[in-house]
Amino acid sequence: MYHTLIDVEKHFSQYSMVKIYVVNRLDMLIFGKYAFNSLFTKLNVSISKSLGIGVEFISILSKE
Repeated sequence: MYHTLIDVEKHFSQYSMVKIYVVNRLDMLIFGKYAFNSLFTKLNVSISKSLGIGVEFISILSKE
């Protein structure tokens, strides 16, 4: 079963302080914590849609 970024955003929409990132394993190996940003998220969503490559959704919830 595949989920989209929209599915994940809907799921976590009840939380006010949530950050959602889309990463792949190569990003994490090369860039580590710096892979958690909007540029990589947009790039990985595009790559996943066009090439069918699997990605990971990372959701970070913060206390208010």
